[in-house]
Amino acid sequence: MNADEALQFLAEHSPLPDDDDLSDELIGKYDEVRRFFLDHPDPRSIAPFLNSFGSGSGFGVYQLVEDVIRPFSPEKVLPHLLAALRSPHPGVRYWSLQMAPDFAGDTLIEATMENLKHSDPNVRSAAADALSFIGNESAIKALEAARQAERDDDVRHAMEEALSDLLSKR
Repeated sequence: MNADEALQFLAEHSPLPDDDDLSDELIGKYDEVRRFFLDHPDPRSIAPFLNSFGSGSGFGVYQLVEDVIRPFSPEKVLPHLLAALRSPHPGVRYWSLQMAPDFAGDTLIEATMENLKHSDPNVRSAAADALSFIGNESAIKALEAARQAERDDDVRHAMEEALSDLLSKR
C-alpha cells in the first residue's frame, strides 16, 4: 500500500457505514489504512480521516484514528476539524468532538456549542464533554441554556458535568 492508494480508499469510503452495516472486511481495510498513515504521517490524510467516521465505534478502530491526527500541528488540523464538526454525518461530528480537546482553540468553541443542539444525543453529550476541556464563558452560558432545554437524562447529566468542570476552572 502507498499513500495514494490509502487516500483513494478513504475517498471511496467516507463516511464508512454505521456499525450495523459495517463489514469485518471493510473495517479491516480501514484499520490497515490507519496503520499505514500511523507509520507514514501525511497531512493529506487529515481531512479524509476526519470525514470517514460512521455512527458507532467502528468496532474499536475509530478511537485509534486520533493517533494518526494528533502528531500534526493545530494549524494543519483545525480547519479540517472545524469543517468536520459541522458535517451532516453524526458519526463524523461525534468522533471529531472526541478529538477537539487535543486541538483546543477558540476556533472550535462556536462549532462545538452548535453541536449541543444536534438531533443525535450522542453528539450532544460529546459536545458537552468537549466543552468541558475547551470552553470559555460563552460555553458556560450555552451549556446552561442547553441543559434547561435537554430532555434526555444522560445528555443533561453530561452537560451538568461539563458545567461543573468549567465552573471549577474559573
